[in-house]
Amino acid sequence: MLVIYRTNEGFEGDIARVDMDTPAAVQTMWAESNPESAAGLDYIEVDETALAEGELDDLLAFVAGYGTRRFYVAEVSGVMSLMEDAS
Repeated sequence: MLVIYRTNEGFEGDIARVDMDTPAAVQTMWAESNPESAAGLDYIEVDETALAEGELDDLLAFVAGYGTRRFYVAEVSGVMSLMEDAS
């Protein structure tokens, strides 16, 4: 699955959407052919089977605007990673 996140100043790491269907190569091609639409966005690939039980549901609920857990994307040891806000 792709986690599409914002890269523009002040919103870095905010998750814009989760795409369970689009392959990464297709997302890259779309971004390259639609630079204005893709400005301020990037993505990471996340293996949903690697998430803890219930975490995918919580992530999807957060992105839909009704979740109680907050997620974001941040660089950890040089790798962009899906994170949960522990506060």
